[in-house]
Amino acid sequence: MKHLIDTLGIKAPPRTRIQYNSDHGDFRAFPHSGTRTMSVEGLPFTLQAEALLSFSRSGGDRNMHRSLENITVSGNTITLDNIREFDPGENITLSIIGPDKSWQ
Repeated sequence: MKHLIDTLGIKAPPRTRIQYNSDHGDFRAFPHSGTRTMSVEGLPFTLQAEALLSFSRSGGDRNMHRSLENITVSGNTITLDNIREFDPGENITLSIIGPDKSWQ
């Protein structure tokens, strides 16, 4: 394929990174009550800890990625060790940086 692209002089698309947000319906994020973990569904790429940009919770806490430490990602589960446990019925908003799905 690369040879064909080079031969025809076609430029490959840039590796663009964009922000995905659970509030905008880009994916679903939900906390697990009584834990410091949340699950993510519907991302068009494999989640990695460095992709976490920010999150907010219905209790008003807001944490930016810079201030978050000890972030663990396993499959579609994110663990944030330095936050209080999620309350029953609590809502979260999660923002993630990832590859532009239109170029995948």
